[in-house]
Amino acid sequence: MIAKEDLYKKIVNMAEHNQIVQLKYENNKKDEKLKKISEEGKKILDKYGEKNKLNINKLNERIKELEKQLNEMKQERNYYKELLEKIPSFIRKIFIKEKTMIEE
Repeated sequence: MIAKEDLYKKIVNMAEHNQIVQLKYENNKKDEKLKKISEEGKKILDKYGEKNKLNINKLNERIKELEKQLNEMKQERNYYKELLEKIPSFIRKIFIKEKTMIEE
């Protein structure tokens, strides 16, 4: 027959083993939950990252368009400035009341 002490030791060992198994099971469930949450978080971050990239690309394109328009306007201004400077000064004085310099 099994002595009472041996029986108690086996019961205590089984209880500890069952507790360890249950804790491992709970840890695994928590790990799976954390993995799901992290995957969802990554998807959300990727989604916003793509939106930000699109917005940045749109802004860069708009900047290029505005720079192009600015260059065209500068060329046009320089063209008219050159035309005005080619007009003889005595004719310009007729149309300009005060002496002013043509500035950029």
